[in-house]
Amino acid sequence: MQAAIDQYGGSSIVFDAASGNYGYAGHGIDRVLGTGDWRYCNEPNSVMDASMVVVWGTNPVFTHPHSWRWIQWAKENGTKVITIDPIKSATAHRSDEFIRVNPGHDGYLALAMCAHIVKEDLVDWDFIKTKSDAPFLVRKDTGLFLRKSDYEEVPVDPETKKPVDDFYVWDLATEDIALYGEAQEPA
Repeated sequence: MQAAIDQYGGSSIVFDAASGNYGYAGHGIDRVLGTGDWRYCNEPNSVMDASMVVVWGTNPVFTHPHSWRWIQWAKENGTKVITIDPIKSATAHRSDEFIRVNPGHDGYLALAMCAHIVKEDLVDWDFIKTKSDAPFLVRKDTGLFLRKSDYEEVPVDPETKKPVDDFYVWDLATEDIALYGEAQEPA
């Protein structure tokens, strides 16, 4: 840190803290898991339909009590609540299970969970193919999704004023590249 201060000045150092290690790892984890702060469901009361709720790197007993009450009601009705955090917080004490992770290692746990889900074929492949961006091909040069607009001009929607673009996928039915909207069976 001193080297950064010496080279770029004191304003080059920022201290950020949150429950667990979320301030440090949250941004990266969000991109890996496709999540964010408490974006675990459509509405907080949606947890009433869940068989399990995982509270990861946060302490809603104190920081989000209006959501915690729904989790608590769900728990009282049989929903299992698991907290993953380096800190045994008030939320962890009220959960059915507490999994302690080392600070900064949340990503390893998430990737291990993904590997297990794939290895045991617990994936809802239909959901992944039709409701996520997993089938989209990625450009090697930019790391961005491969789009139709990368190769040709696309029309602009007169209402939204946005390009009517589409993403490319590998179509298992034709064994060839295709636009997502035209693919019969996205890989």
